[in-house]
Order: sequence, then C-alpha cells, then structure tokens
Amino acid sequence: MYSISRRHAFIVHRYRHGLSLAHDSQDTTIFFNKLNGYAPPYGTPRHRGNRPSSLLPFFSDSICELLRGSAGLFFGKIDTRDNFCRYQHSDNGPPSASDNIGDRMTVNKDEQQTWVYHNVSANGLSFRVAVAGSGDRLLLCLHGFPESALSWRHQLAPLAHAGYRVWAPDLRGYAGTSKPDGIEAYHLDQLLDDVTALINHAQARQVILVGHDWGGVIAWYYAMRHAARIDGLIILNAPHPACFEREIRRWRQLRRSWYMLAGQIPRLPEWILTAKQARLIGVIFDIMRAHPDSIPDHIVRCYRQQAAEPGALTAMINYYRAAILGGGARRQRRLGYPTVRLPTLVIWGLHDQALTRHNLDGLDGFVMDLTIIPFPHAGHFVHEDDPQRVTDDMLCWLSDRFPRASSPS
Repeated sequence: MYSISRRHAFIVHRYRHGLSLAHDSQDTTIFFNKLNGYAPPYGTPRHRGNRPSSLLPFFSDSICELLRGSAGLFFGKIDTRDNFCRYQHSDNGPPSASDNIGDRMTVNKDEQQTWVYHNVSANGLSFRVAVAGSGDRLLLCLHGFPESALSWRHQLAPLAHAGYRVWAPDLRGYAGTSKPDGIEAYHLDQLLDDVTALINHAQARQVILVGHDWGGVIAWYYAMRHAARIDGLIILNAPHPACFEREIRRWRQLRRSWYMLAGQIPRLPEWILTAKQARLIGVIFDIMRAHPDSIPDHIVRCYRQQAAEPGALTAMINYYRAAILGGGARRQRRLGYPTVRLPTLVIWGLHDQALTRHNLDGLDGFVMDLTIIPFPHAGHFVHEDDPQRVTDDMLCWLSDRFPRASSPS
C-alpha cells in the first residue's frame, strides 16, 4: 500500500483547508489514516516475488489496451481539418523582465488566455516560449511527452497574477522550438544546458523550476547538478531518478514502461505514431486523461498537429533513445544522486497509468525539504486533469516557502 510520511500528510491537509502549518498531532493522525486508506485505482495482480505468473497481465494491462484504443488507426475515420489549433505569435524579440505582456494567445475561438509566444535564442537553438507576467521572479515550466508549452495553459495566468514572470518553453524538438538531428542532441547534458541558457537569458533574481513528466526528469537532474542556479523545485508526476531505478526493476513499474523499450527501435515508432495525422497521439490522451473535459479535443488536436510536423516525433522519441541506448541515464548514474536541499514540492496524480505511485516511496531519503501532495482522482496529466487545485496548491506552497511571491509585483 502506498504510504506517506506524517509530516507530508499534515502539510497536504493544511494546504487543502487553507490552515496554518502549525503542528496539530490529532489533525495529522486523522488525515494520515485517511491517506493511507486510499486503494489503488486499478488492481495490480500480486504474484509471488512481484513477478507475473504469465505474460497475459502485461498484454492485457498495457499493450492490448493501447492497441484496442487505436483499432481504427488505419481503418477508421479521421479529422481532416487542416488547422488543428490557431495561435497568435509574437516576433517582437525575446521577453525580458520589463515586457508588458498585453497580447493574447488563442487556442480556439471560445478560449482565450493572457500569454504570448516569444522566440528566445539559447544554447544554439531557437526556443518558442509562452510568457505571462513580468518581474524578476521566474517560474520556468518544463512540459513532458507528448505535449508542449500549451500544457501549462491553466497555470500561466494565475501564477503571473501572483507576481511571477512565467516562462513555459517548448522543449528542444517540440512544437515551435528547433529540432536538432541525431540522438546525441537529446542527451541529458544537452537538456540541462538548455535550462541554464534559458535562466541566463531571463536574468531573474529568483528562479523556481517546474517540471512535468520529461520536464520533471530534467528538473530533478538540474536540482542535483546545478542547485546553485535555482531557488526551488516543483515536480508533477515525474519520478526521482533513484526511485525510478528501483521501481523499474519491479514488475509493477516495468509493465507500465514497455513503451520506453519500444521507442529504441529505429524508425518504426515514428511511422506508427505519425500515421493518420498522429492519430495515436490522440489515443494516448484518450487512455490517460482522467476525464474527457480535462484535455479537450481541440487541445488534443493541437498536440497531434505538433507531433505530425516533420522531424517532431523523431526528436521526441530521441529523448528515450538518448537516455537508454545513448547511455545518458548510465552516465548520470555514475555521477551519483546528491541530496536535493532545495525546497521541493511534488504533486502526484495517483491514477497515473505510466508511473506507479511507489515511485514516491523513500523519496524523502533523497530530498531534504520535501512536500508531497497526492491527487487521488487525477492521472498522469495532473495539472490538466485538476488544474484549479494544482494551481491553488502551487500558489499556497509558493506563498509559504517564498512569501514575497504572494504579492503581485
């Protein structure tokens, strides 16, 4: 059963109810018991030694579900509209602390958000960055696979209103950012250099690094390798590398990670995922979003369009190839995993079909100042499944750990 420390459970309870963080042992115990009472959202067959008794659970739980969802990939009807999403793009140069963000970015005619895209030159690439707010306190938000900066659409305006300058770049190889060729261009060292270059360009006094999925993996490594460059860390459904190494040796995580191995095959994953205007990308969201409204169809179409661009999926899959076949993860393991001493908030959707909640077990052994907030009814895309509560918890944690962040600049 998933468990969490009493201190973490207490903090979760206090944040949820808008109370102070003063210790109350009775309150802590009550919530701790409730939290530990959460049942897994879907059953994991418990075989002796945590090994499968046959290959059937593997296919039924993972591959068959994906294949069933994509049964119409080559034979079903597809959306033939050319323009999946529309946005206003600013070419007025890179943003700075003094920028007045007045332009609007539109993802469809009914939904408007106050942010703008800028092009930022960093680490030899051109990054498309969604920008909201101004000031010298930077929230740098890194997205995951198979999304883009658009995944932070719910958080950009509220975080900017709280007094932060918020940058959400398309990571290298994604959407509007440059797509360098070759697996070596997606090694973790290159990804960390991207973060350093963006921070240098922003010239902010305070930097909080935020990451989801692959963006969270990059953020974990950055906090270990370049801790002096950032002031805090927010992670959403991305495992600490040491915890993931432990879990990937166990069936409960291995059965969910088959796609990482499948991605090592040359060319075949790109061919499958780009067919029918990247229809299988849409299937991924159909399977993994908590409910249809959490990631609306017009947003999914936008992700599909971005993935279908020439070279995009090769770049996106090269993250996995560089980490495994390219030896990137092995090199990082040799460097070790020093304790993260930065204030760290981990937000985790417990219905994650790609990452078991056991990736949280023992996390406080690697992070000195840790707060964990579980979301029982959200999945892998937690900040889109439950955007209001995720944003509220981020703001509450920021105001507690960085008090000036709660006052608009």
